[in-house]
Amino acid sequence: MFRTGTVLALLSAVLVSHARSPLPNLSTSDFTGKGLNDILKTVESLVDKNTNPITINDLKKDLIKPEPKAEDSKKRITLDTIIKNGKKTEITHMREETPTEYGKKIEKYFDLLDLNKDGKIDRHEFKYVMTNIRKEKEAKKPEEGKTTTYDYNRLTKVFGIVSKDKGYIVRDDIEMCVISKKIDSKALDKIIEKIDPKKQINKDEFLKAYKDGNDAIVQVVIAVETLEKIDFNKDGVISRDELKITMTGAKQNLTDKEFDALFKNLDKNKDGKINLDELCMAAPKPIPKETKPEDLLKAIFLS
Repeated sequence: MFRTGTVLALLSAVLVSHARSPLPNLSTSDFTGKGLNDILKTVESLVDKNTNPITINDLKKDLIKPEPKAEDSKKRITLDTIIKNGKKTEITHMREETPTEYGKKIEKYFDLLDLNKDGKIDRHEFKYVMTNIRKEKEAKKPEEGKTTTYDYNRLTKVFGIVSKDKGYIVRDDIEMCVISKKIDSKALDKIIEKIDPKKQINKDEFLKAYKDGNDAIVQVVIAVETLEKIDFNKDGVISRDELKITMTGAKQNLTDKEFDALFKNLDKNKDGKINLDELCMAAPKPIPKETKPEDLLKAIFLS
């Protein structure tokens, strides 16, 4: 058994060691990027089921899977070769990154999680990092947590789309989505002026108005999120192909002539795309607050 003096000496040595090597000041900004969740989940799984700390090789072995005929320098790889119509045809696959690139990403996050830089990660290090990241995320929630991080991020995105990234929203940006029998032109002017006397709504004012249930702002958010639902390439408009995919997915078997007529009716400025204003012009208004994007899509395209 250890004597009390021995235990105190050991504790003192540990504290001195930590004082010499302070824990790094990690931030959520250090832990961003595609594929991060897979890496963190694998680390968590490995440290939970292993008594001993894990090494970089343990992590790479679990994450980097060998691919048939894969060349490390190429992102397009050949998975198989088949004979089709008497000719050889290669079945290929496009990777987002090569094994070497993925390996470097794994090494980056491994190094961040390896707090004492001994080349290993144990469950205490992993728990420390994840706990601190969670605390930072909680602290960053706007208005003392009254608005969720999810809502803040999605509304910030909507604001960027509606304002066209100019930093504020004016009447012209939202009138097509709002003006109806319930909110006429004069009423909209008053609503905007109430949100901002200069009639230039900034992001904070936009978020507050939405949270307060402002009819005009809520309708705009629903309209933008409806457009986003079928704007697959995220260029801010709906193309013919995107609408056709949506209609096919909804099992609307329109003839080419019927589809052309539908698209022509929606594309008011005849530029071959449906923008937010055109989508709003086709939407039944006023848009009820509880409307979900998928319900508005049905009302516009499937009615």
